[in-house]
Amino acid sequence: CASVEEHPFALFHRVGFRVCLNTDDRLMSDTSMTNELETATRAFNLGLVDLEKMTMNAMKSAFIDHYKRIEIIHKRLLPSYATLFAELTERAFADSLRHRASA
Repeated sequence: CASVEEHPFALFHRVGFRVCLNTDDRLMSDTSMTNELETATRAFNLGLVDLEKMTMNAMKSAFIDHYKRIEIIHKRLLPSYATLFAELTERAFADSLRHRASA
């Protein structure tokens, strides 16, 4: 692809393929997961729900024991995303109240 935006990722994601992001070989590509997530978020207008789904997809596709994957999803990923959603909701609510108070 000539640009990130031309990559078929968005189509695959939209129609329900199990897509995820990765760095392939961080030493060769000189990138990080943070950079890959930021790039995809900007290029494909992804939200937190999209990132959560891709994180779950990545763990579901990981090359580790099935039960270990399930354990990681339920003990680490789901609680972490729940905390993040709660914090962002609280922050948005507080911002909304501040905006109303200043209007």
